[in-house]
Amino acid sequence: MFIDISDIKKSYGAGENRVEVLKGISFGVEKGEFCVLLGPSGSGKSTLLKALCRLLEPASGAVYLDSKDINKMSTEEVARTLAVMAQSANAPGGTTVEELVCYGRMPYRRFFDGLNQEDRLAIEEALEFTELGPLRTRLVHTLSGGERQRAWLAMALAQKPKLLLLDEPTTYLDVHHQLELMELVVRLHREMGLTVIMVLHDLNHAARYSERLIALKKGTIMADGPTDEVFTQSVIEELYDVKAVIMRVEANGTQYPVCFPYSVEEHD
Repeated sequence: MFIDISDIKKSYGAGENRVEVLKGISFGVEKGEFCVLLGPSGSGKSTLLKALCRLLEPASGAVYLDSKDINKMSTEEVARTLAVMAQSANAPGGTTVEELVCYGRMPYRRFFDGLNQEDRLAIEEALEFTELGPLRTRLVHTLSGGERQRAWLAMALAQKPKLLLLDEPTTYLDVHHQLELMELVVRLHREMGLTVIMVLHDLNHAARYSERLIALKKGTIMADGPTDEVFTQSVIEELYDVKAVIMRVEANGTQYPVCFPYSVEEHD
């Protein structure tokens, strides 16, 4: 496995206020997979993603990246292997798009080093792939939400990672920019062979773009498998405590799975 998660546990708080967020999560992801983590709020998705990129250390268990314990790897080695795109991030004031993308080359440079030819090529490729060349001199804070997310994606791409982790990247975007960003990530996966692990709340985006769904509920894995096997009425209803209908719609000769939740599940 390219990334192997072994019995990850994580809690917050203490005593009566202690909340067990991850309850022994284990799974593996092979190189080139496209996985989406699904689940209701509080199920542990974002906490798990933070453990995968070493933003937090689990109470027990381990994450192995290319057979190495991620918490024993150097920061530079981790950053050269994986890139993270957070749900919302803020660039330092006065940062241009090009300057933000340049930060993606930090794992390959010493602090006072200038950009070399390899760095400049990686930056240009990232700007071109995300179609941000015309906006390279724009201040990041002046961009639209969709443009800003593409800029952060370009920075991640400039790292030349093998693994891309994304935490709800389409949040706050309108439907046009949601689709635009998802298509970019799919292209990265297909054309560059990137392994992708993404947290999504949008069920229909998850069903359309992912190859594998991992459903989390109350800190445990409730379902894990190919999208068609997990994206079912029974799984979605149990996962979110709702009544739902799963159907397929056709557009431009392609069929897409669609979920329509229509009622909250009643509990005794």
